[in-house]
Amino acid sequence: MPVIMAEPVSNLIQTAAAPGELPPRAQDKKQANPFGRKRDEEPSAEELLANINRALPFSDEAEKGLLSSMLQDPNERLADCRVTVPKAAFYHEANRTVYEMLLEFDDKHLPIDPVTVTNALRDRALLDRVGGPAAISDLFTFVPVPSHYPFYKKIVLDKHILRQLIHACSLNIHYAYEHGKEQADEDVGTLVDRAEQRMLAVRESSGKEDDIKALSAHVAEAIDSIQYMLEHPGQLRGLSTGYSKLDQLSSGLQGSEMFVIAARPSMGKTSLAMNIVEHIAVDCGRPCAVFSLEMSATMLVRRLLVSRAQLSMQDLARGLLSRAQQDALAKATRELQKASIYIDETPGLDVLEMRAKARRLKKMHGIEMIM
Repeated sequence: MPVIMAEPVSNLIQTAAAPGELPPRAQDKKQANPFGRKRDEEPSAEELLANINRALPFSDEAEKGLLSSMLQDPNERLADCRVTVPKAAFYHEANRTVYEMLLEFDDKHLPIDPVTVTNALRDRALLDRVGGPAAISDLFTFVPVPSHYPFYKKIVLDKHILRQLIHACSLNIHYAYEHGKEQADEDVGTLVDRAEQRMLAVRESSGKEDDIKALSAHVAEAIDSIQYMLEHPGQLRGLSTGYSKLDQLSSGLQGSEMFVIAARPSMGKTSLAMNIVEHIAVDCGRPCAVFSLEMSATMLVRRLLVSRAQLSMQDLARGLLSRAQQDALAKATRELQKASIYIDETPGLDVLEMRAKARRLKKMHGIEMIM
């Protein structure tokens, strides 16, 4: 999509029914679940909130296993963990302190062994915090099979993501309860958008390890695109802008690409962008989204109508339209009413909010371009 920026229950005991009588219904019997939830039903908000005060997920064994693997092969594994394992992934403070010290040793190219690590922690009055010299020595021999390092790392990262998810959900619950207390005029939709942003941030943080890929992983995609161009000579691979020269230069607006229309103020950037939106949505029948951070939706639609009907904005402002021009305006109105253009005029929208709304528009309406 191109972007242009301008719970279980116990079994019920059935009693025997007399001849000619129907057995009592299971649902008429008292259920073990105090909230009355059936086996195939999701727990209610009340039930969840009543049982929410639990310890956060973590694995002290996996954390120590990961640290032990690093200590036994620091040159290779510290470089990997620096990129893929954040400090917050270590839930226990003692483990996190050791990890931070190891990263510092790696930065300074210092040798890592029980003596150097223990001495550095003692110098900074951190040794008692991690359990003393015996704890450091135990870490060096904690894992008998260092090759299990990837499994320890996955457990630690999975628990970290679960804690992030719980934190994001807890914040969403908190702000839902507090809605209207501080900002009485805050829209519930804004609250939902921010909740979506927090969940999106958790998802993004869980995919950091996949950000860097070898060139070979992209070769097949590149060959597929080249093969398509060879099989469809002269055909646009993306959405037509309505401007032939621009289509020739860009091969159309293609998914995952961002096109920037740059010019000085009052040079027609918005008009050009809206003309492209008009062509894609009205003439090509493709759904589009427009985020207007400065201009109101009414003004944007007015521009679309004037452009579609080929009218003069000055004549329209003065009400000087002929009968033919009024007919053209009526026709343009009907065409735009059928077009799938979704306009968001929220002022001061930040990038995360815009992305959350764009994802929802894509899921709900299948938008193919964002302006």
